Amino acid sequence: MRRLKIIRRWFGRRFGFSRLVCLFLLIGIAALRIADFAPIEELRVRTFDFYQRFDPRVKTVRPVTIVDIDEASLKKFGQWPWPRTRLADMI
Repeated sequence: MRRLKIIRRWFGRRFGFSRLVCLFLLIGIAALRIADFAPIEELRVRTFDFYQRFDPRVKTVRPVTIVDIDEASLKKFGQWPWPRTRLADMI
C-alpha cells in the first residue's frame, strides 16, 4: 500500500492525472472512430452535412486551358516532361 502511494505521488508530479484523463479520452475517441459504429458514423455524416449547408463551398468557374507543346516550345523550354512549376507559370 505504501508503495502504491509513492507511485501515485511520483506519477502525479511527473505526468499529472489530468494528462492521464486526457490520454484515456483521446484513446477512447480514437477507438470509436476506428470502430465507426453506425450511430457514430451517422453523427459524423450529419455533422458534415450541417457544415455544408451552413457554409457551402463557393463554386468557381475555371475555363479550360490548353497547353500546346510543339517543336518551338520544346526548343524554348527544353525536353518534355516539364516541371509543374513551369506549367503553372504558363497557365
